[in-house]
Amino acid sequence: MTGPVWYCTRWNDLTRRPIAGHAWIDADDARGRRARHEFFDVVDAETIEDDLPRPRWVIHSSASFGVDFFDAHGSIWRTVVYRWTDERLWRLTTTDYTYPDGEQHWDLPDATLEVEATVLPDGTGQLVVDDATAGTKSVSEFSDHDASSRWLEEPAFGDWDALTDPGPSASEIAKAARRGVL
Repeated sequence: MTGPVWYCTRWNDLTRRPIAGHAWIDADDARGRRARHEFFDVVDAETIEDDLPRPRWVIHSSASFGVDFFDAHGSIWRTVVYRWTDERLWRLTTTDYTYPDGEQHWDLPDATLEVEATVLPDGTGQLVVDDATAGTKSVSEFSDHDASSRWLEEPAFGDWDALTDPGPSASEIAKAARRGVL
């Protein structure tokens, strides 16, 4: 379920406004940009504070899609990247971010743990775990798994629900891949 939706040519999650030199746009302009595969952002505002959206998620739309999911303090807790493959969208990468605490806004570089799962249409993929606290980074690979559920038809303009389903965590994706089910 979405809240009020805002469109802009480029979103700044720190200021909760369009990036300098960019602007809010209306749905007709965004629809035209989508048809031309030009960049625009869709901002779903759970609440409005100081006349600005406090987003639950932001879709970055161009030739493909990327989605950032925000917590109550405006920190990104998950990103999902969809890539065009064989005239459909493929849920390529899921990245989860953990911060020192959940009590304030954190920027991505402040994440103490970053877990990223990438799955290719052929069922191969990898899990990257970057633990800033321990100063370690590990990469594990998997292969030969049925990943057919990761396909998505392009949603109609304004029907953002399929793209904004955060889905399973990166760790859950890798665990399922090890069992042979994605």
